[in-house]
Amino acid sequence: MAHHFTVEERVILYGLLKTKTPKKNIAEIMQRDRSTIYRETKRNSGLRGYRPQQAQRKAEQRRLKSRRPCKMADQRVYAYVTNKLTKRWSPDPDCRTRATGISTAGGLLDIAADYLQLDPSP
Repeated sequence: MAHHFTVEERVILYGLLKTKTPKKNIAEIMQRDRSTIYRETKRNSGLRGYRPQQAQRKAEQRRLKSRRPCKMADQRVYAYVTNKLTKRWSPDPDCRTRATGISTAGGLLDIAADYLQLDPSP
């Protein structure tokens, strides 16, 4: 399974690049695929080359940018969902007949987005 580079791995990569170690050998030393090393250096290099702190910052910015916004950030959705949950309403028809009456908030969020005609995708 793939995993992201850690700060420590980026420092090691930086040191190996500074000593002009071939990327093929770096891949063997770090037990990573050669293409991973090439990709890491290409994506996270700046004007002054590959630097570990800058690489970490760039990777974190990409990770944050790729996340979907929280549906509950919209105050209309929050008010709608809160109102329905306080009334013990559920989007699940089977749950509506039970005494507990509450299912997961995820289904309710989708219904709220439809009701308020919001785009649930970014």
